[in-house]
Amino acid sequence: MDLDGLCSIAYDFLYNDNTNIHYDINIIDFENISMDKLKKGYIIDDKELSSIINNVLNAKILFQEENFNKYILKREGKLNTILKIKKYNDDPNEMNSKDNFEILLNFMISNLTIRRITKHILLNLLNFDVSIEKLKPFIEKHGELKELLKYGNEKIIQISAMESFYKSIKLEDYLEKFEFSYQDYLNLIFQIIHTINILKDYIKGLHLFINMKNILLYLKEKPEKETYKYKDKLYKLKDVKFDVKIWDLMGSYIDKSETTDDIEIFFKSIKKYIKDKKIKEFMEIKEKDNIIENEIFKS
Repeated sequence: MDLDGLCSIAYDFLYNDNTNIHYDINIIDFENISMDKLKKGYIIDDKELSSIINNVLNAKILFQEENFNKYILKREGKLNTILKIKKYNDDPNEMNSKDNFEILLNFMISNLTIRRITKHILLNLLNFDVSIEKLKPFIEKHGELKELLKYGNEKIIQISAMESFYKSIKLEDYLEKFEFSYQDYLNLIFQIIHTINILKDYIKGLHLFINMKNILLYLKEKPEKETYKYKDKLYKLKDVKFDVKIWDLMGSYIDKSETTDDIEIFFKSIKKYIKDKKIKEFMEIKEKDNIIENEIFKS
């Protein structure tokens, strides 16, 4: 199936409340998942790989940024997607490598989105490997990627496609461009705290590295009321203007023997960012930190 077809199915399943199509969801055994299930291009022939490359890259594609040695591009279509391109630092054929674990983790958390356990994960649609030699025409067409050519034709590149179905903005850009009230801050922090807890409940031993770079916001047309449930307790939010979407977990890992306070790590990072950028509402937020910690953070 082509990428546009995957997007249509994903949108219909996740966001179309009026769909009349029944979808069967398969349970995935992540402990025994094979490489060919994790990413395309692993055991297929050159003809099929070329077909995937043409399908994904033969579209209007705009360069967005380079972020931690990853190239982020936007693929435009009836339903937009984000393309993430990076070179492997480890063996692309080794399941336990750091690079392949990152793919596996994104695959695992996307599964929670498909199972409707959380809506705050940007859905991973497709992963595949390709050599620079096969990718060269695309690289030469997009000058921002030419740095990849220095690694030689045989170097393997990882390409991932993720949903970008609604108008979105990076969290750090939102904080600078839009009025950011205390209620916005409360809604933001709650969505992230709730998602971190869900992820750690379902993936035992998971240690998350969530920062300003891996948070996108899907913008709502108008503020809404939303209700969340966690361990049989309901939380009601008002004036919600955006949905948090976590889209990259580089630096996260699984180790059941360690204990880390992932919520506190992010909580400190966003307060530091707001203070450093001198966001005008920061003083109001600072004065009410104790309210956030008492009402949401500790509970």
